[in-house]
Amino acid sequence: MFFILSTIFSVVILVGLAIQTFPILRIINNLAQRSPEPLKDEECPPVAILLSLRGGDPFLSDCLTKLLEQDYPNYELIVALDDENDPAVQYVDQVIDAKQPQNLTKKIITDRQANCTLLNNNYAQLVEELDDKFEFIVLVDADAVTWKGWLRSLVQPMVRDESIGGTSGNRWYTPDNASLGTLTRAVWNMGSVVQMATLNFPWGGSMALRADVAKSPKMLERWRSSFTGDTPVYQVIKDCGKKYFFNPEIILLNREDTTLESFCNWMPRQMLNGKLYHPFWVPVLIQAFLSSILLIAAISTNIANIVTGNWLAFGILGSALTAFWITIFYLFMKMNSVIERKANSRGEKPNWLTLSAAHKLFWVIPMVQVIYFFGVLKSLFIRNVCWRGIDYVIDGPYDIKLVEYKPFKQEPQTENQSL
Repeated sequence: MFFILSTIFSVVILVGLAIQTFPILRIINNLAQRSPEPLKDEECPPVAILLSLRGGDPFLSDCLTKLLEQDYPNYELIVALDDENDPAVQYVDQVIDAKQPQNLTKKIITDRQANCTLLNNNYAQLVEELDDKFEFIVLVDADAVTWKGWLRSLVQPMVRDESIGGTSGNRWYTPDNASLGTLTRAVWNMGSVVQMATLNFPWGGSMALRADVAKSPKMLERWRSSFTGDTPVYQVIKDCGKKYFFNPEIILLNREDTTLESFCNWMPRQMLNGKLYHPFWVPVLIQAFLSSILLIAAISTNIANIVTGNWLAFGILGSALTAFWITIFYLFMKMNSVIERKANSRGEKPNWLTLSAAHKLFWVIPMVQVIYFFGVLKSLFIRNVCWRGIDYVIDGPYDIKLVEYKPFKQEPQTENQSL
């Protein structure tokens, strides 16, 4: 019985590995492609960059500075805050004092909707107030540290293809501190990048929209009634008769640290966004459950093989599990290498994955699958979320309640640790 069961598990694991490997290799190939010819100045239409802040993120100064150093000829940066005494204000004021930018506007938004997040409330208000001269509207997160040609690369697909209504990239974690939490997040993120690129999940950390899409009544209504600002965008783009494009040029390096506990609380909220708003959530859910249950059952079976002395069955199943483990490790190293090579060409110098960090990461891989399973499971039952000091009740995708507004109170944090 154990021999037959081990053989079946081995075949299924290897077939599943092949199925997972194909889209990962496709994304790696896309990332490795030569960058397209950058936009000429005369091709660059006016762009508004919207940055909504709450709290002093560890790399906020770098984020603001880089956004003001773009080589794009015609853009404005609009920074929104919900309180004039927010900890992020000092970072904004410091950059303003240092650079005296003519294209930065700071806005304090005190008119707050109670049926969406503060982030979405800010987006909706900023977009409605924008001048009609802007052809593209860019959303960016406070942890996004860009480079000089980022804005040209971000909007380039929409300039060259009018059928594209929105485009975004994704994040890639390169933490200086190779702790258990940061390595777990890094491994999980590889799968997240592949899923989001393959299934067209927009990423609000660095996303560009055509102005008519962003200003459409459907988009404004979605922002004013939803929990997240990016995932609902996909359906709105489709409803506007346009398509979404994953931009492989826009992979932003993120150096923030995290703890394992913080990651385990943060990750289910990321999965919740897909569950609430994306039409391809069911395939994500099925893949998460089937792959996790299969691996847990296979490992349990192989433990039973040891106990019962079924060494041939143990060898067969152990070989399949080892092949899975090594392949995922290789694919992670390959993707990281491709991303780092492109980052180096932009003048960034990521050097986080030392031999010691890679050794730790290898042993983290099996644990990530278990954490991922329980994270997805947890996301199915989330009804209350505390996000940056604000409690939200989620009774449905477009039935969100902000319980009580409070100005952000910055808690003591370890250097470079994400909020």
